[in-house]
Amino acid sequence: MSVPVDLVETKVSYGLSKDGTQLQFFCDVTLGGQVVPETVGLEVEWLADDEVIQSETFGLLQQHKGVLKEEKWSIGQTVSLEIILNEIIRLTKLCNNEIVLKHSALITENI
Repeated sequence: MSVPVDLVETKVSYGLSKDGTQLQFFCDVTLGGQVVPETVGLEVEWLADDEVIQSETFGLLQQHKGVLKEEKWSIGQTVSLEIILNEIIRLTKLCNNEIVLKHSALITENI
């Protein structure tokens, strides 16, 4: 069996949107272990003052980072995030039945 994927580090950064009109927060993750992109998904919840203001769920083949746009938060709010890493591990038995295991990890970070 392969080594599970681990959520090693998160890095929160900020920058302008592509059109240069909005300030956005970005959440980049560093994964460890044996990463097979088609089996790994991320769930990112952005919170402002402990209330969820945006949820994102995506596979690594779709995108690599979470993005919080400016219209979702205000100056003076405490912004934080929670990330859940999901890995689907498929095991095939001799009779071709598929067993699916889900490996998850959770990390919380204040910005």
